[in-house]
Amino acid sequence: MNSDFSNITILTVNYNSTELTTRLINSVMFFYPDLELKIHIVDGSDNETYINQMKSLCSQSKYNDRIVLHTLGYNIHHGTGMMYGLNQIDTDYVLILDNDVYLTASNVIELLLEKTIELSSIERKFLFIGCQMLIDETGKAVVNTVRSSHDQQIEKIIPSSLVRSDISQIDRSKLIKYIHPSFMFVNRKSFLNYVGGGTLRPFIKHGAPCITTMFDIKSHGMENMLIDMTDVLLDYYIHDWNGVVKSSGGYHLSTQHHFGNVNSYTNVPRQLDEYLEEQKQHDTSIKDEDEQLKAKRQINESKKFAHLKGKRRLNSKN
Repeated sequence: MNSDFSNITILTVNYNSTELTTRLINSVMFFYPDLELKIHIVDGSDNETYINQMKSLCSQSKYNDRIVLHTLGYNIHHGTGMMYGLNQIDTDYVLILDNDVYLTASNVIELLLEKTIELSSIERKFLFIGCQMLIDETGKAVVNTVRSSHDQQIEKIIPSSLVRSDISQIDRSKLIKYIHPSFMFVNRKSFLNYVGGGTLRPFIKHGAPCITTMFDIKSHGMENMLIDMTDVLLDYYIHDWNGVVKSSGGYHLSTQHHFGNVNSYTNVPRQLDEYLEEQKQHDTSIKDEDEQLKAKRQINESKKFAHLKGKRRLNSKN
């Protein structure tokens, strides 16, 4: 496919989970190594260790010219972090990826761009392209008791705890079509214009960060601007559900994350698993080198201090 990548940017929000963001970036670079595709990271880490880790990751990556880091120094939260990033980017289209997502195949961005051309050819406007589901007012997905193939796909995106199957008491007219923000292609300028004009409310904090936006889309009869590509997109990425919670111990805590073996999924190419492991070792090596340099500086400073102390003693005796 021949696609123009100059008008698309990737956006992710990081919170005290550097390894997850590292995995995401490495998977993007693995499948798109030679493009000028930019990745914007909104870092809402509120822990100095994680803030410094993210700065080190971005500055020392061999792809640092393609990474734009926005260090905030406080927990901006997921939805408001996405809104911040959308306002910092100037391309027409933005692919929002949760930082606990990683790509498993190439050509997914090409498919999204091809979709925009198709929609333009039939003069159909869109706001979001992604994996669409029906949710209730609490943000829980609603699937049929007898699962359709689409329902089975949706259950790959979210855990069973967030799937509501007791549909007998549900007023289906009140259900909301929801494009899941773990992998969401955004018509940036159009979306921000609707938000700026007061038609749509912006994304909110955590949980279902797009729920108020999607509710407004339903209220204004704009659901035809949501484009469902669930059956296609799930072949191209994996969502390590609740990865940030597992990584940081919650949205306000900090614990060590286990990197995991991405090859446990059968549709992940083995060479990607090897590449991610290689990048992890590279990052560890850089960290070790930093520690060694730091230790050397401390030794040199100690020697220098001891030398100056010896000279002072000598001078005092004279």
